[in-house]
Amino acid sequence: MWKVIEEFRDKFKTLSIMERIEFVRLVERLNQVQFAASIGYTQSGYSTLKKRGIKHRNQMKTVALAIEAVYDVDHNWILTGKLNDKQ
Repeated sequence: MWKVIEEFRDKFKTLSIMERIEFVRLVERLNQVQFAASIGYTQSGYSTLKKRGIKHRNQMKTVALAIEAVYDVDHNWILTGKLNDKQ
């Protein structure tokens, strides 16, 4: 996944947090139910998060940390769109 992210580095900076989260879900080829369950959410909880978006920054950070733990995607990239030099 990092190869794709690195290739489109500048494009990902313009995406919203939720768009970057959705990118991870799509790259992993999971439906919303599968993805939500993998990070400790129900599908309805995940859907609600998508609707509320950035208004709930603390919840987004929790989701980003869960994604990092499960999918090894830097939570800072999810939250900011910026890649660390180590990636």
